[in-house]
Amino acid sequence: MKQLREEVQNLKIVRQGSRFRSKSKPAPWSIVIEMFRLLETSFQSPWCVANAENIMNYTKTGRSLAFLQMACIPAVAMGELHGFTALVEQLRRYSVYFGDPRLQLSQIETMAPGVMRATASLSVTITKPTMRWVFPHLEEPATWWSDTHQSIRDRLLGQRLSCSCSMSFLFEEEGNRVGRLEIKIDLLPSLVQVLGSVEDALFVFE
Repeated sequence: MKQLREEVQNLKIVRQGSRFRSKSKPAPWSIVIEMFRLLETSFQSPWCVANAENIMNYTKTGRSLAFLQMACIPAVAMGELHGFTALVEQLRRYSVYFGDPRLQLSQIETMAPGVMRATASLSVTITKPTMRWVFPHLEEPATWWSDTHQSIRDRLLGQRLSCSCSMSFLFEEEGNRVGRLEIKIDLLPSLVQVLGSVEDALFVFE
């Protein structure tokens, strides 16, 4: 049943996306802005991205998804992920892995023909889901590392981190649609500030 519901939601996205295809192709900068609009809406209303059904039925996110699907190639990639559905699921997880995420778009610039980069500031609160899904090694059973795990876990939990991030959009030559997304989030400086040492901050990423 869960798979069937997800397939129905995907069909809704495709149907809404087809409504945009009859219009002129969106400008690259408008695609970047729409992606950030989707993320900001998701962060501000986390209930709307609790599952595939909610994210599709909520008016703001549903329209953004339809627009972005039209603006991306079917096999759009982000890291090792491929396909629009997988991409949306990963972005949805960013909304639920951290507490009260806030995103502020700073700048959009053209880096090269077919490449645009958006920079932004991001602030998040470290929660138990963050530990479980983003830094799972800090939740490992007791070992000789356990004291370090416990110390870092205690110091991180509930902390507010502020960092810079960027999202690069690589457009296909034909059709001017997004072929790949590359996301970079620089948490290291904020972790060093909270934990008090570069060594402990680097341990978080191991």
